[in-house]
Amino acid sequence: MRQPTMQGGASVLIVLIMISLTTFGVLALVSAHSDLKLARKNATFMQEYYQLETQAESALNDLSGALASNADERKLTSLGWEVQRGEQTRLFMDVSKGLRHLEIMLELTPKQGEGFKIISWKQVQKEFDYSAGEKLWDGKPIEE
Repeated sequence: MRQPTMQGGASVLIVLIMISLTTFGVLALVSAHSDLKLARKNATFMQEYYQLETQAESALNDLSGALASNADERKLTSLGWEVQRGEQTRLFMDVSKGLRHLEIMLELTPKQGEGFKIISWKQVQKEFDYSAGEKLWDGKPIEE
């Protein structure tokens, strides 16, 4: 008569270990893919942001040159600046790319040679227009 061997328990243990290692491997792969997608989105966002910054800095450089040559309001408007006269002369510019906008507000300084003072320099995203495009559900039952 043959004696029973204890190989069945070891086989089950090896199969369970293989299943758990495969599961953890797949989870690691899915997590790495999600991280890659997020990193690409972040890179695209940062690239667009710095393109806006570059355009704004270029506009400031043009403005500095125009102010150095004593440009009038018409010249500033042709450079893309909106001039608002009041107690202080303020200049506005909206640099945009897609839905992202960089709003700049400057104040002209009365002292010769200083040019302007930056009042506001902020990135904004324009409001989404819900009326355009698909009709959204208004909470009423849908009639067929």
